[in-house]
Amino acid sequence: DPYRHKALQASQGSIFKLNLIKGKSIDELKENGYQIIGTSLRKAVNLSECPKLNDKFVLLLGNEGQGLKEETLDKTDLNIKIEISDIDSLNVAVAGGILMHHFSSIK
Repeated sequence: DPYRHKALQASQGSIFKLNLIKGKSIDELKENGYQIIGTSLRKAVNLSECPKLNDKFVLLLGNEGQGLKEETLDKTDLNIKIEISDIDSLNVAVAGGILMHHFSSIK
């Protein structure tokens, strides 16, 4: 829950600058014009090669151990990965920060 005390405290108020959508399915989001972007090591383009996104997009981040489920990845419009060397994976918070910074700086 993004509005729990610890989440609010950790965000230092930044949570109120985000457009959070809760309780919608991927299909509903697509019907409302959102582009669905998944994170994956398989079937993904490098972040540096990511094409321009729609103004309305959703970024899906999987857990650190398993990532997103295959059935979720099958519904995405595009899957991306962060190019990193000599390590297997990033903490999901770090990966999310990198991706959100990247997409906010290219608009």
